[in-house]
Amino acid sequence: MVALPSPSLIPGQHEQDRAVKAEIENRIKEGKNALRWDKASCHRFAANQARLLIGRLAYNLLHLIRDAAFRGEKVRPSIDSIIRRLVKVGAKVAYHAGRWHVHVASGFSPARYYRIIIA
Repeated sequence: MVALPSPSLIPGQHEQDRAVKAEIENRIKEGKNALRWDKASCHRFAANQARLLIGRLAYNLLHLIRDAAFRGEKVRPSIDSIIRRLVKVGAKVAYHAGRWHVHVASGFSPARYYRIIIA
């Protein structure tokens, strides 16, 4: 039996639908690999649900950062590389005399962005 194309389909619609599905699958895979969405470390449902909700919030925040920082570029970094470069930073944060101080290594190039955000 041969499936005939529907007359209501617009030419190229099938490829566009396939691209949308692939993008969704890539985002799910990225969330599972970078933020460990599939890890259910507790026996209680509520704790696992809270972990998943926090993971979704973190993913959305990182996705917004990626969209804002790399708008208009063809190749955007993965969520995992953003986590390694911006979030997992060896820094010392101290609150002294009513001010927050962030001490990072002098070789850390995005240090000025952290200082601007915290100031």
